[in-house]
Amino acid sequence: MEEQEFFMVWEPSSGRTQYRHASEEAATIEAQRLCRQTDHVFYVLKAVGRVAPAIKPIEVFKLVPPPQIEAKDEDIFSDSSQDEMPVNPDR
Repeated sequence: MEEQEFFMVWEPSSGRTQYRHASEEAATIEAQRLCRQTDHVFYVLKAVGRVAPAIKPIEVFKLVPPPQIEAKDEDIFSDSSQDEMPVNPDR
């Protein structure tokens, strides 16, 4: 998508430049008006380009259930008390 160049009027001490002028002449006229009104120095700036982060696609992944592990008879009947977590008596 092509964007059109634009001009802005900037006053260094305020930094509140937001309005986009379509031409250098329109921005200059506005800078003169503001200068007469405030007695401040204004600059007419020309936008020469745009820098923006690349738009990355959002990735969606379907998760799969973990593989089923078949328990062997010796695992079921073995003493696994060492592996058990302590029981919280408050619960």
